[in-house]
Amino acid sequence: MTTTSANIFIREGKRLVYPCDTSGSNNFNQGDLVYFDHSTHLLKVAASDANCQYLAGIAGVANPTDPRVYGSTDNYQKNGADVHYGCVVTLKTTTSETYYHGTEVSFGADAQTVTTVGGSYPVGRVWLENTSGSVTGASGTTVQVLVYNRDITGAAIV
Repeated sequence: MTTTSANIFIREGKRLVYPCDTSGSNNFNQGDLVYFDHSTHLLKVAASDANCQYLAGIAGVANPTDPRVYGSTDNYQKNGADVHYGCVVTLKTTTSETYYHGTEVSFGADAQTVTTVGGSYPVGRVWLENTSGSVTGASGTTVQVLVYNRDITGAAIV
């Protein structure tokens, strides 16, 4: 699946700037789950649960007035990507799954989708304003997630 740039922030958290590939071969969107590749020393879009071992967080706004793809050669922030963690964001759900407040979620079908099933490296926890409620996953349904960062040690940091 492919993703599109989306402003998905509900509550701000911590912000870091990471170097990213500006060749155009490792593009990612605002709102994507991203990880730090320790072999290339660059930020990349998460494409699997294994990538989330070194999850950096969520790609932030590339340009507030014109959100563009990070990594493209015409990018406004060629010197680094704005990444957030410890923030609450809206991510897509997986069909037929039930999301409760505090449920740990992992990488889903793409870099903007989460699942409650499996996953060795959770990307965050469901964060519902109504903590006694739940969300049932379906096409077009989103859930709020408190996003982790685990880029250095592999341990989840909020």
